[in-house]
Amino acid sequence: MSEECKLPQRLIVVGAGIAGIKFAHRYLEGQPNADILILEAQSCIGGRICSSEFEGYTVEMGANWISGKEDSFDNPVWKMAQNVDLQGHSVDRNEESTVLVLTENGKDVTQEYLASVEKFNQCHAR
Repeated sequence: MSEECKLPQRLIVVGAGIAGIKFAHRYLEGQPNADILILEAQSCIGGRICSSEFEGYTVEMGANWISGKEDSFDNPVWKMAQNVDLQGHSVDRNEESTVLVLTENGKDVTQEYLASVEKFNQCHAR
């Protein structure tokens, strides 16, 4: 390998979410002797993939739905979920009867959420 194509052996990855972890893993596959430091600001790794206890229940704090299932492109995450028979159903996140949005203190902010979705849709209409 020429000097111009040589990959660094010491690397810092910012963020221990799924993208940061996957990048470090993929990098080590090609450079097994690399020294990689992954920095994470939160107290747990996984980024949006994080669970928390609330009122005696385990609640997923993020990455708990698959967006784009019915979009015009093939969503690879939706295909993976189908391949392992994950349970779930299609939900219209713009429909009040299918959405409940709570703050970390349990306050219902569904109406505020739906208003922000509507505003976003209006601003970004195709």
